[in-house]
Amino acid sequence: AISNNIFEFESVVSNHVKDKFKNYFKELRYLQTEKDLRNKCAEVVRYFSEVFSTETHFLSFVLACYEEFSVVPLDQQTKMHETDIYLFRKALYSASFSLIIAMTNDFYHYLMLKDFFNLSFSLDFGLSESDYSYFVSEACNKENQKPGNGKFYLEKNKASVKEKEVFFGHPEKSYQHIKTQKFLNFPELAETVLYQHELSDGTGFPRGILKAQVSSWEAVVIVS
Repeated sequence: AISNNIFEFESVVSNHVKDKFKNYFKELRYLQTEKDLRNKCAEVVRYFSEVFSTETHFLSFVLACYEEFSVVPLDQQTKMHETDIYLFRKALYSASFSLIIAMTNDFYHYLMLKDFFNLSFSLDFGLSESDYSYFVSEACNKENQKPGNGKFYLEKNKASVKEKEVFFGHPEKSYQHIKTQKFLNFPELAETVLYQHELSDGTGFPRGILKAQVSSWEAVVIVS
């Protein structure tokens, strides 16, 4: 039902491409051996590389990922969409990309892929739990383009103390929200959201840890 209200692009997707991806995902759910799982993921990545350059086919992939993997509560999705449609779209695209990144880094078990999708989708949920503003939105966009640019943008435009609190505090808020929802198959993955803006030299936020301390599965979510 939510797709009727949120997915403006649903009318332009290719059902053939969407269904092909969904069939791949369903096959992953039932495969048993490491070899079969690895080969099936390689097949998904190859097909994705073939269709990625076409916008309609990319959106078909995104919708297939959403329909197969999303367990994020509908009220959370609606809140993100109402806060900022671009925030919602970024979350959706990042979540879908996380699956390809995971598969190309030898993560191919269905339940873990499902967690990667839902974690990536929820990374910025803390922004919709706060006093979201234009400056915060732009700072997030700048930060995603280049680490450190978000902080610079807020300083340059004399953002308020509250806006800075929202920007620097949203990873912690997202983390606390995910912990209470309990929709992960591997709950230990929840801490990943805390590391999305950490930097290799320890100057990131919210905790200022070294990127070298982040594990490979955490990196999959962060990179997406």
